[in-house]
Amino acid sequence: MADLITMELDTADLDEKLKALGEKMAGKVLKQALTSAGLVFKEAMIQAAPERTDGVQGGDALPPGALKADIGGDVLMRPEREMGVVRVGPSKLTEYVARWLEQGHEIKTHGKARNRRVVGHAPPHKFMAPAFDAASQIALDAFLETINEAIANEDSQE
Repeated sequence: MADLITMELDTADLDEKLKALGEKMAGKVLKQALTSAGLVFKEAMIQAAPERTDGVQGGDALPPGALKADIGGDVLMRPEREMGVVRVGPSKLTEYVARWLEQGHEIKTHGKARNRRVVGHAPPHKFMAPAFDAASQIALDAFLETINEAIANEDSQE
């Protein structure tokens, strides 16, 4: 989704330990740690995502469970591997529905675009931002645990 929630971490205390692992290994560990944090956010978002329950057939509405099933994530690393980004959220298949839920939307009549009228407004039913807020500390813990385990494993092999 184009809407971003960001979280920046000060890893100054881990930088020396990561450097000691070597550049290639440090990049690998950082990606693993970001993946661990991303999985926490992904699971929280899936749990918080609403599911259609009206049972209405036809139309252009998403089938039940489609939004939850479409939530994914990936980790993007800079070529230098000293920084990465975790992206979590619905793909293009359902991102418009997630945006409607997060921000609310107008309810319009059907028909040709020029003849449509606004007949109401659906209020926001936020699930992504609250999921992020609820999972932030758990994700941070997973991130740090992954890095500390890698450092401990490297220390025990020396």
